[in-house]
Amino acid sequence: MQKVYSDKEILELLENDPDKGIDVLFKTHYEFVTRSVYRIVPDPVVAEDISQDIFYYFLRKRESLKIETSLKAYLSKTAITRSLNHIRSIKMVTENVEEHFELKAGLVSPSEALEVQDLKSAIDKCIEALPERCRAVFVLSRYEELSYKEIGEKLGISTKTVENQISKALKQIRHKLDSWLPKCLLLAFYIFFL
Repeated sequence: MQKVYSDKEILELLENDPDKGIDVLFKTHYEFVTRSVYRIVPDPVVAEDISQDIFYYFLRKRESLKIETSLKAYLSKTAITRSLNHIRSIKMVTENVEEHFELKAGLVSPSEALEVQDLKSAIDKCIEALPERCRAVFVLSRYEELSYKEIGEKLGISTKTVENQISKALKQIRHKLDSWLPKCLLLAFYIFFL
C-alpha cells in the first residue's frame, strides 16, 4: 500500500529532497490538476502539457512559493490561472479589432491605431484583475464563446452563477474603462461602420 503524504510532509520533502518531493507531489496531485485544466481547456494533450508545466514551475520556484492554503487549493488556483492564460494567448477578444484595422489601414490614422492598442491593453488589464472564478467564466464566455449552460457544466456551477459572474465582470470592466468611453465609441464607429 502506497503511503499517503500530508501537505506538510510534501512541502518538507520539496525542501529537503526536491526530487522525491516533486515525485510525491506529482503522484498525489497530477490527476486532479490535469482534470482541473481539462475543464477549461478540453484538449487532453494541451491539458497534460499545462499540468506538467505547473509541476515544473512548482519545482523551480519551490523556495520562493508562499502557500497559505492547502496544496490542492494552491494547485487548483494555478491550474485555472494557467488554463486561462493559455486561452488568452491563443484567442484574444481583440484579434478581430486588429484584423479589421489591418484591412482598413488606409482609413485609420497612426494615432487611432495607437489608441486601439492602448484600449486593448486596458481591456486585458481589466480582465486580468477580475476575481478568479469571475475571470474564468468571462474568458470562457467571450473567448471560447461557450453558452452559459456549457460554462456551468465545465466549471461545475449553476447557470445562474454563470449569469451573475458575467454581470459582475461586465460591471467591473465598464467601471474601470469609464474614462475610455468617448474613445471607445469613436473606435467602435471605425470598427463596425467603416
